Amino acid sequence: HSTIFNGTLNFHFRTKFSFLIHQCFWWTSDSI
Repeated sequence: HSTIFNGTLNFHFRTKFSFLIHQCFWWTSDSI
């Protein structure tokens, strides 16, 4: 169970992180 939990947690973290990265790029390109 712990491996599945860790995999899910890692997946959610990567998704949220990539979303934040895209948001930052969108804001910078918009301000420029």
